[in-house]
Amino acid sequence: MSDDGTRKSRLFRAELGSISCDDIEQIVVIGSWPNSSFSYYLEPQFEHLPAASIRLLNRYLAPHTVPDDAPSCYQRNPETGALNTRTIVVINRYVKGSMLRWVENNRRHIAALVYFTDDDMAAMARDKSVPLIKKQQPLKTIAHWRKLMSTVDCVVASTKELAGRIEHPNKIILPPVLHPMPAQNGRSDPNHVAYLAKMHKAEHAFLQPIIEKCMAEHDQMRFSVIAEGQSERAWRRIARRIGPDRLHVVGPQTLNGYFRFLQSLDAGISLAPLEDTPLNRARSATKRYDAVRLGAAGLFADLTPYTGYGHQTGEIYLPARPDDWQEAISVLMSDRKQWEFTRNASRVLALTTLAGLPKLFPNQSA
Repeated sequence: MSDDGTRKSRLFRAELGSISCDDIEQIVVIGSWPNSSFSYYLEPQFEHLPAASIRLLNRYLAPHTVPDDAPSCYQRNPETGALNTRTIVVINRYVKGSMLRWVENNRRHIAALVYFTDDDMAAMARDKSVPLIKKQQPLKTIAHWRKLMSTVDCVVASTKELAGRIEHPNKIILPPVLHPMPAQNGRSDPNHVAYLAKMHKAEHAFLQPIIEKCMAEHDQMRFSVIAEGQSERAWRRIARRIGPDRLHVVGPQTLNGYFRFLQSLDAGISLAPLEDTPLNRARSATKRYDAVRLGAAGLFADLTPYTGYGHQTGEIYLPARPDDWQEAISVLMSDRKQWEFTRNASRVLALTTLAGLPKLFPNQSA
């Protein structure tokens, strides 16, 4: 085996679910910023790395300056972070030809190249619910897929289902995390229901008649929703009928705006329906973590992203039948013990996932 091959075998221990970093000084991440995939998956892995060891580049390969309150592991002056043979480069989600050319030109200065994804790009491009404008970057990634897979040393995927769809000899499964785990905020109101997913057009359409019926039956019920485009307009029409004091519609948010909105919300029930499609079956249970952030009880689709721990978890998993969702919402609003039990079940699962989370860079310490 060549020296390069020996180094790669040391670096990538996919069967152990980690990347050995005995000799790594710097990790360069290429992506769009801010980025929810980075926040849910990669960033928690970096929190305990040495100072100035993380360098961020945007998708045009220009340095991205981090906020002043970012952890010390990020380079404050990314212009100074020269590549060297102790550098790992991570491409986050979307790929352009210029990124691969940049890697080729700098290959002798890079220890290894990693690709991270939390979506099936081919399924995303085919999915009818994804707006055409949102398919442009997945389509570009697909166009460079063969070159990408022959160039990267390791693929990090968010779920077992997604990893199984990617042909590469070195694969690591990295689930989303909620870290640090927040304390229960004490403000969660079981009469306040929320659905916080702007792009899921089919799921919005599924929920709209359910929410109208629930609000007609329960005068005390309030509902908050984040939506965009046609879904947002439909919710605003419903809000005019019901009253904006009870049905609060929020348009598209930046990532930081979304997290601030979560912090301000007192919703006690969080909805997570999911259309059964190839794209969605490969996704992970990030909405479970949002429910825990809210201190809310979650109602989840009875699909693989949420049922990975089986059906005996205490969480509520529902088929795509409107009457079942309407009844479950009503039960959680009226039965405090059931609400508390359901809310705690998601928190326990989140803690269980966090405790078993693989360390992507296990040998680095501050």
